[in-house]
Amino acid sequence: LTLQVEALQGNGSEVKHLALTTPYLDLEAKGIYREDHLSLSGVLTPDFGKLWALPQVKPYRDAGISLSGRNARPFTFEAPLSEGLPGILNYGTGNATIAFDRIVVPGLDIPSATATATLGFATLSLLCTSTVNGGEVKLNPQIAFTSKPYVLTVPEGTRALSGVTLTEALLDEGLKFVNPLLPGATVPDGTLDLTSKHFRMELTENPLENATADLLLETHDWSFAPNESLRSVVQLLHESDPRLNVADQTLAIHLEDSVLSNDPLSLRIRDFRLACSGKTNLATKEIHYDLSVPLTSELLGKHGAKYLKAGETVTLPIIGTVDKPRVDTSALTEVFTEAATEAATSKLNRQLEKWQQKKSNSTRKSDQRKADAAELIQGILIDSQDSGTEAEDTVDKTLRGIFDKLK
Repeated sequence: LTLQVEALQGNGSEVKHLALTTPYLDLEAKGIYREDHLSLSGVLTPDFGKLWALPQVKPYRDAGISLSGRNARPFTFEAPLSEGLPGILNYGTGNATIAFDRIVVPGLDIPSATATATLGFATLSLLCTSTVNGGEVKLNPQIAFTSKPYVLTVPEGTRALSGVTLTEALLDEGLKFVNPLLPGATVPDGTLDLTSKHFRMELTENPLENATADLLLETHDWSFAPNESLRSVVQLLHESDPRLNVADQTLAIHLEDSVLSNDPLSLRIRDFRLACSGKTNLATKEIHYDLSVPLTSELLGKHGAKYLKAGETVTLPIIGTVDKPRVDTSALTEVFTEAATEAATSKLNRQLEKWQQKKSNSTRKSDQRKADAAELIQGILIDSQDSGTEAEDTVDKTLRGIFDKLK
């Protein structure tokens, strides 16, 4: 610390030169100290790489957020000194320009950005704008010092992201808590906007514990290849090389008690329209989502559609964790099995009736009649193969039971 002070005429002193060097920031300034108030102007050089290594910011490092840069920029500051740090935070005023070499948030890597920091009315406000992925990012956090713990908020209506291109990194890291069908998806296309209606977080060791938020995620021309979880469903839909399309929509996302919930995400695979909604526990990373699959005539087949009501919906649970989601497709498999069994049973009954009518007049040997029956069953089994192995096995057992009863 270097300090050069010269007394002024009357009450006060002139700070001709103030130089402060620490591991975390450097400061050079001059100003006036009068009646317990210190006024300074000069150059501030924070080292965000070292600041971000402090234990106090570990929760934010763990969340995948990082800041770096060590750049000298101008600042002004005025505050009373008699009350120490509380008096400075509550009654101080000032502003500074801050330059970042890099800002990383989950899914977005911002190469450089300049922010304006303003202190006043017991609040520190930061306004930072930059471009990333072909769009604009706007960070506008505000920290209130009026109570402890300090509270971070975001002004209502702040559009944090605008026209940002959808990337695999954004799907894998930034949106993985929003919906389990997004992380792991490949070859994405489209853009997104993100607006904050409400955001409040207490700056504690566990900041998400009492955080609340209401966000609006707007999708524009989204499409991508399905992730592993959705591929298991896609296979049942008999789509060999599908591409998911997401309708332009606005998803409301709500955060409370460490649980993130959202509106249904509407997706389309060719003519199949799906919807997925649920909740993610940010503390445990457990997920509970439902994927709705409508039963269309195309999905059930022309025979199955006669026995099951097209237009009804099957719900598939998605459980597990954010990193290991599991889709339970048993409900959809049961539908296909029931449709294939009903269709095959009806066909066999019709064929057996015709076969029995001809049997008494037939001169064919018993072995030949058995071969005819086996050929009939085999033909129906081939028709049921598209419904999957489980459905085919069920149809096999059902048909043989019916045949044994009627033969």
